[in-house]
Amino acid sequence: MRIIICGGGTAGHIYPGLALAEELKSRKVDILYVGSSNGIETKLVPSAGFSFKSISIKGFKRKISIGNLKTIYMAVASLFSSRKIIVDFKPDVVVGFGGYASGPIAILAGIMKIPLLIHEQNAVPGLTNKLLGRLAGIVAVSYPGSEVYFQKTRNVQLTGNPVRSIIFKADRLKSMEEFGLDNKRKTILIFGGSRGARKINESVIEAYPLFRDCGDMQIIHITGDLDFEFVKEKIFNQKKEEDKLIYKRYPYIENIGKVYSCSDLVVCRAGASTIAEITNCGLPAILIPYPYSTDNHQEKNARILEQNNAGIIVLDKDLNGQLLFEEITRLFSSSFKLLEMKKNSKSLSNSKAAEMIARLVFELEGKENLFEQ
Repeated sequence: MRIIICGGGTAGHIYPGLALAEELKSRKVDILYVGSSNGIETKLVPSAGFSFKSISIKGFKRKISIGNLKTIYMAVASLFSSRKIIVDFKPDVVVGFGGYASGPIAILAGIMKIPLLIHEQNAVPGLTNKLLGRLAGIVAVSYPGSEVYFQKTRNVQLTGNPVRSIIFKADRLKSMEEFGLDNKRKTILIFGGSRGARKINESVIEAYPLFRDCGDMQIIHITGDLDFEFVKEKIFNQKKEEDKLIYKRYPYIENIGKVYSCSDLVVCRAGASTIAEITNCGLPAILIPYPYSTDNHQEKNARILEQNNAGIIVLDKDLNGQLLFEEITRLFSSSFKLLEMKKNSKSLSNSKAAEMIARLVFELEGKENLFEQ
């Protein structure tokens, strides 16, 4: 079989696609990943070992703008380049993971009668997937209740959000040693997604003086490339020789699975892929939803963890260093509550999501009998 996987723009659209690509590759499927020419998929996909083709496209601004005229032109032009990719590769099935980068390929798959599967990572689908769902033979969703957004699709399946195998493979003690951490301390992982988050970074800077005497804690802080030097300078100016806290700072960590294996608590945004990863690792979380996400979908993602006592929510507008310190120390003060949150987090995961979607891909092509071979 030959499969095109498309999607991009953010890691949240790319990593689930790569997780599916891993699963399909193990079943001798020929895979081509198609994404935008200016997204991080241009780096992530080839580094994961998969063939990659790009199209020139970008997202529409949600207000009237002259720049949207150029975006419309790029969208039309991308249909022609997408058609060439499809004609040259001759896919049996196209799988779209959302984001504007998936639009042209998935639309053409619908027009050219190529079986199309759409996967939605968030509790509330984005505009692209809402539209593409009408062309799809199957829509796979990550959360119960998301089916209601795809009433014009004849086959909607609850699969969960696929997670890359690298997330599960790290050894805690080896990872602790690699990052220079103390296995006897509680480890807090703080990050803002693949691009970082200024509000979260500023709150860590504010909280540092409150944490400095915490000899039983250590922080891994992933700042994002843009804020790394900013955070480095601000923290350096506050450090003292007598500080008891272990604080480690990185701009980006490629193998996030190693960091998860060290962590007892995560402070993060509420993107779909982040939530899929932390629940698969059984990690409790303090979730700070990105306030400008489409249809406020990050808060809706986070509410699912909150309702199941797997995480707590701090709204971006309320976040500051004092509150961050208070919430972390409050959670660590009750080992029973933290243990319950860990169990509940794990219960929300589905480690078989990639396998379930791969099976649906085979079914779309009418080759489900080959899936187990």
